[in-house]
Amino acid sequence: MSSRILIVDDDEDVIALLRHHLVRAGYEVLWALDGFKALQLAARESPDLVISDVRMPEFDGFGLLAALRANATTRALPFMFLTVLDDPDSLSRAMRLGVDGYLTKPVDRDALLDSVTAKLQLNQNRLSVVEADSVDVRDAVQADDELFAQDFAARATLRETRRATVLYSDIRRFTRIAEILSPHETADLLRDYYAKAAEIIRRQRGTVVKFIGDALLASFDSVGGGAADHAACATRAAILLVQGASKFGAEMAALYPGRGLPKFAVGVGIHTGDVMVCSIGPGQNPADVTVVGDTVNIAARLESATKRLGWEIVASDASVRSAGEQFVYGRRSLLVPRGRFSSVEVREVKGFAARDEDSRGRIVNLQRA
Repeated sequence: MSSRILIVDDDEDVIALLRHHLVRAGYEVLWALDGFKALQLAARESPDLVISDVRMPEFDGFGLLAALRANATTRALPFMFLTVLDDPDSLSRAMRLGVDGYLTKPVDRDALLDSVTAKLQLNQNRLSVVEADSVDVRDAVQADDELFAQDFAARATLRETRRATVLYSDIRRFTRIAEILSPHETADLLRDYYAKAAEIIRRQRGTVVKFIGDALLASFDSVGGGAADHAACATRAAILLVQGASKFGAEMAALYPGRGLPKFAVGVGIHTGDVMVCSIGPGQNPADVTVVGDTVNIAARLESATKRLGWEIVASDASVRSAGEQFVYGRRSLLVPRGRFSSVEVREVKGFAARDEDSRGRIVNLQRA
């Protein structure tokens, strides 16, 4: 049975174009010209995904998303924005409300279908991402996961501003990968990679906040530790993600020989600053918890800069100063992230520094390599 997608936009030409692409791709399409009608359709027809504009008269996309998240029957419904708004404030508001994907207009056919495919597949596998790995791995991290999730949710209830390090990672050339592989193969790839990535984040005492298409958002806020602790955890996780992506790419090349897959790699942005940990829906379900604020926006912008700079990991000076001498740093640069007026000094993270250990395996000295 094909997936059912609800399109919401007050522009009939936009609906017609999206409907044309989606129907030809095998999806069943519902549509609405305003948020009120969309809310009724979502409750009655139970679509598998909603794609909505933001700016609509009377009841806009933000209102629609908030209403869906507040209703027990629709709160888990995957939701993507397709809008001309690409400013940090709009992105932050969307993430605060619990959006699952964010596309900007005009969007081409390939980008649309890639995002829809990835979102539907990720949602199908969301509850089983960790279970997709071995039982031994799952059992090893389960106790820590529950403790961190409980602490994360408890702090969200307070809506308290915290000092944290945010990690944003994105799969490079994912559009090309999804074009080569079948939807089933793409789903398997995402499931397997995110299982490994989630394990890395959790073993470095971080929290996987959200999967956004082919991107991952994680927060590191070490309980009982300071900035040096969570900045170092996030930096270690970033290095391990890059190394793990290289190994994962070799596995994919062996699994799909002769398919012309591009090199599997990730880019990572890291920034340390204040975030608001909050719930995006009613109740205290840890799955409803997210982080918002300028720190999240900067981390995402730094990840985007990895492509232009040619670096695998871009860390803000705030994170570098907090993490200290545990890592090898490369080039420096001064960036003005898109949508901001102030610049951010950044460093390239190249790997782990040399270290000495005593007979018990404790680190007694750290040096730069």
